[in-house]
Amino acid sequence: MKKSIIKEIYLNNEGLGEQVVLNKKYKKASDKAYKFYEQLMDELNDEQKKIFEDFTDSEMDASAERVFTLQSRIKSRFAFSCGVFNMILLHRIIQAHKK
Repeated sequence: MKKSIIKEIYLNNEGLGEQVVLNKKYKKASDKAYKFYEQLMDELNDEQKKIFEDFTDSEMDASAERVFTLQSRIKSRFAFSCGVFNMILLHRIIQAHKK
């Protein structure tokens, strides 16, 4: 059963990640990147490998933080939009009862 994108973003943090990993384009790009990674690791000495691993770890952390921040902003804007919609709906109901 497919969920709406709103439910996926707002309620299910893990579902989107699973969908990305299962995506064929992502898999192809990931496999290509790993191939280059293996080639690079064969060329680097131990000190260079450590520096590169530290760099990629920090980039992964930054990337994850960007995704988390984006998702948080989407959630807060969605909640705000729902609040505004509820206020408009309530206003219209009140106006209808006054007539």
